[in-house]
Amino acid sequence: MRAESWIQKVADVTTGTRVAKGQPLMEVYSPSVASASAEYIATVTSKTTGGDGPLGRGSRQRLMNLDVPDAAIVAMEKNRTVPIAVEWSAPRDGIVLERNAVEGMRAQPGDVLFRIVDHNVVWVM
Repeated sequence: MRAESWIQKVADVTTGTRVAKGQPLMEVYSPSVASASAEYIATVTSKTTGGDGPLGRGSRQRLMNLDVPDAAIVAMEKNRTVPIAVEWSAPRDGIVLERNAVEGMRAQPGDVLFRIVDHNVVWVM
């Protein structure tokens, strides 16, 4: 997370649960992301700017800087709508070691909401 957010919904994932890459973990609302999304959609759909010109790339980069998942940005481009909440997915296959996300909680940039470990490589002594 790179913006102050509120967790709207958390998937049925607890400590010890095996997750797959891309599996939804939570839905998050962020005023910063909503503002950047509205700016991006306005720029892309504007008759003046003509779509994905340099202004569209700048607006898209702002979303990427806020760490909005690529799937959410592509959905915005396809639907031409601003989402109320953004779905965050598991970044890799693994097991949930830590789940700090709770519905309704406020998350600050840098907060650890899920800790997922990949057990593909294990060292034994």
